[in-house]
Amino acid sequence: MQSVAYATFAGALQIVLSLPQLLIGVFFIIMHILYLQEEGLHAFELYMLFTLSIMPFAGACLLWFGISLVMQKQWTRGVVGLIICALGLVSFPLGTAISGYTLWVLLQVKNMEEKTEQ
Repeated sequence: MQSVAYATFAGALQIVLSLPQLLIGVFFIIMHILYLQEEGLHAFELYMLFTLSIMPFAGACLLWFGISLVMQKQWTRGVVGLIICALGLVSFPLGTAISGYTLWVLLQVKNMEEKTEQ
């Protein structure tokens, strides 16, 4: 039962982490598109737009994962949850700490589930 509380707390932390990442990423994309309309399209600007689009995508994935973790969806404790959590490790330093904690919680929950099945 205690592991469920840890998982819910980790999900709430993921939501808190993802919201600024999502909003800032969308803001930068909008600003970059407005800049491209004035200056024209060049290869470097296309590269920057692609690079900036990764930030809100990762934020949306972490938001979806955090909400699903709080709602105690079964898939969050599997491989998909671990992969999404690993994406959050890239957001240094706060994302690394929160995603590392979430990985630890998920692995503890997975370990406890395996022990109860035996």
